[in-house]
Amino acid sequence: MSDAWERMAAPLGGINSEPIKKKIEATPFKRFGQGKEFADLISFLCSPKASFITGVSLPIDGGLHLQG
Repeated sequence: MSDAWERMAAPLGGINSEPIKKKIEATPFKRFGQGKEFADLISFLCSPKASFITGVSLPIDGGLHLQG
């Protein structure tokens, strides 16, 4: 869990509040992302394997962006 999530959740009662729990439960992965998951994607994007990738927006949110 990141500081950004802590700040975003504060007005709603914090990370363990009912609104945040419901939002996370509604995602396909039903959990917060782990730091290593973000780091793995960054490592890939900085590697030669991603050398032909340009100008893309890639959500790393476990499906949170799919919620309306």
